[in-house]
Amino acid sequence: MFARRWSTFVLGTGLVFACIACESDASPVSLTLDPDTEFSGVADSGAAPVDAAADAGRVQDGGSDEDGAVLPPDAGAAGGGFRLLLVNLETAALDHPTYPRYVRLRAYEERLAERINLLRPQMVVLLHVLPPEVCGAVAEMDPTRPCFEAEGRAQQVQRLVGDAYAVVCDALAETVCVAVLPSFGTVEGVAAGALSTEASMTENLPAPPCDYDGGNCTDESCDGTSAVMAVDLVTPRGPLRVVAIDANGSGVSADGMFYLGTRCRVSQAQQAFGLAGEGSTLLVGDWAFEPGQMFQDRETAVWEQNVGEALRFGDHDARGAGGAREPTSENPPKALAHVVSDFAVGACTVMRTPPLDDGFVFEPPEEATGRIAQFAVRCELEWGP
Repeated sequence: MFARRWSTFVLGTGLVFACIACESDASPVSLTLDPDTEFSGVADSGAAPVDAAADAGRVQDGGSDEDGAVLPPDAGAAGGGFRLLLVNLETAALDHPTYPRYVRLRAYEERLAERINLLRPQMVVLLHVLPPEVCGAVAEMDPTRPCFEAEGRAQQVQRLVGDAYAVVCDALAETVCVAVLPSFGTVEGVAAGALSTEASMTENLPAPPCDYDGGNCTDESCDGTSAVMAVDLVTPRGPLRVVAIDANGSGVSADGMFYLGTRCRVSQAQQAFGLAGEGSTLLVGDWAFEPGQMFQDRETAVWEQNVGEALRFGDHDARGAGGAREPTSENPPKALAHVVSDFAVGACTVMRTPPLDDGFVFEPPEEATGRIAQFAVRCELEWGP
């Protein structure tokens, strides 16, 4: 989850915060630091770290690798490899009356669906999916909007991935979903083309839910659209638990006070690692923090108790020169999305050039606030020895 609105301010340390979801008329806000939070991490030092492989190559438009070969369905699955795609659908349109922070154009939704189909991932993790309750609360008359004639249509997540995937979403807001090709892994009771919330293991929010878009969130609450869930897959390589997270972000409360959202976010990171199964586990999502960054020491502590050398988990995050993580958001450039496992070898690529929505033109230009705010992440992974 990105920040609701970041006005620029300077702290005594000299650190300047830039804007994530800027508004041209944003007024200055005050900063209040979150009080200390007690937490306990979940660590397992019984396994060796996972080393990331070299970058597998950025996919170009048309669903092809850099050598130009079109990617067939289930590419690489037979050899033990698999493609994971992480798509955060959250937009910067905070004040849209019907679709705040949701993809709100059917044509844009269709373009994203085309690109996902061309990439042929065995697994897609989608965040901030348009939940059915949004369309259930509005009588949409505009045929360009996703809720138009929503009754009887497949839900947005199903329209994005197509009917070849089995889909499992969180049981709270239904905004975090895992879609899997049955040839890679099956979910008990969920067939291709079907959607289930009952098959998910969804954690309760660790603090009272709040309406982020309405501005009533604080450090004492959790964005009601954030979620941590898990789903168990049966694969040819054995059982696999997939944990998906869309963590609480920072923002501005209704009284104009900036809050960090640390308490909820730290607890959700703990929940994610706590959902790890006894066997192979993959953790994917928007963790809403970059390990090692200032004012994220508590989140970093949870991370470092679970991910790293001599610990159970290793990350597959894309890295640039000097080993720094590649940003998954552009404004500001932060690495907020992370992929972690205790079994896989391989690396992720941030789909910056071209982006997942490459080629789409927003008309009228004002609709461009409905563009997804984070880059998609594509991972080429293999089962380790």
